[in-house]
Amino acid sequence: MATGQNSGQHLNEWQNDCTGSIVGSEDMYRLLIEHSHDIIYSITANGIFNYVSPVWTELLGHPVSEVIGKSFQIFIHPDDVQACMVWLKNVITTGQRQEGIEYRVKHLDGRWFLHTSSAVPYKDETKAFVGFYGIATDITERRRALEEKNEIEQILLLAKHNEKARESERESIARDIHDDLGQSLTAIKIHLGFLLQKVSDTEIVSKINKITSMVSDSIISVRRITSRLRPEILDDMGLEASLRWYSKEFADRTGIEVTLTTLPGLAIPIDTSVNIFRIIQESLTNISRHAKATRAYIALSKTDSSINLMISDNGVGIRKGEIESKISWGIINMKERARSLGGSFDIFSEIGHGTVIKIVIPVI
Repeated sequence: MATGQNSGQHLNEWQNDCTGSIVGSEDMYRLLIEHSHDIIYSITANGIFNYVSPVWTELLGHPVSEVIGKSFQIFIHPDDVQACMVWLKNVITTGQRQEGIEYRVKHLDGRWFLHTSSAVPYKDETKAFVGFYGIATDITERRRALEEKNEIEQILLLAKHNEKARESERESIARDIHDDLGQSLTAIKIHLGFLLQKVSDTEIVSKINKITSMVSDSIISVRRITSRLRPEILDDMGLEASLRWYSKEFADRTGIEVTLTTLPGLAIPIDTSVNIFRIIQESLTNISRHAKATRAYIALSKTDSSINLMISDNGVGIRKGEIESKISWGIINMKERARSLGGSFDIFSEIGHGTVIKIVIPVI
């Protein structure tokens, strides 16, 4: 068994062997700097580069030899120079590491790239401040991705606002049609009833009866149109009752049997309910027009974290190209409604075996 002294000796020998066989500390730091994806730089107190790591050439095109000895201001966007000067002054004033400065750096080909930097001051043997060490990171793509994300979010907010405005307009139109046209048709029907009591001529009676029948059909059409624009039952009795009414109305109108599965007492906010109702309405419309189905299935459920909707049919299915088509307006509309609620939209189909739509909406 080795003694403590021998163990220490072996440890020192092992450390020396590692240092000699791998790299010394200075070589190690140089290796790390030269292979970093960020630009490592050093500038003098008056802003002259006296070192930049090789990745500068990779990121910005300028040979390192053309950067050393030049003022950093040459490479910075004119509008950002003043902010950089103030930032570097803060490094000197505080004597502490400073972070968070963003500025544009010019590529050799004229393009501007966005960088963020951190820097620390360094001093000579007399403790006099002589320059800065810094690390610069290219955040151009990160910022572009963030801006694109913000643009998408703004578009979604605008789409949500526009859809809410359209829904309000539909509600207003439905109310006007119901109140004005519906009441006028009802009044005409009443007057025809009074007129029928005053005549005895069988031909005139027959004509009045035909007109009364036409008015009755028109009243039914008005109710159907207003209900499709904005079913009153959605506001009065909620989403579950609305879906049961619409499923029956759809089945009676198209001959396609609809199986609806929901949880009793499903509590969903009205704005979300309207969008879910419209998605189901759009989906059933697509089924009636294109699927050649005899049955449709709707399953709506809610957990503590999400609202889950699945719509399927036993129709002919839909091809992938049609799903991804930029003119498949029904699918696009459903997808956008789901996205406006922060949800996901997935559609699966196999030719000859129907289509399945799955939507998951987070509960906020």
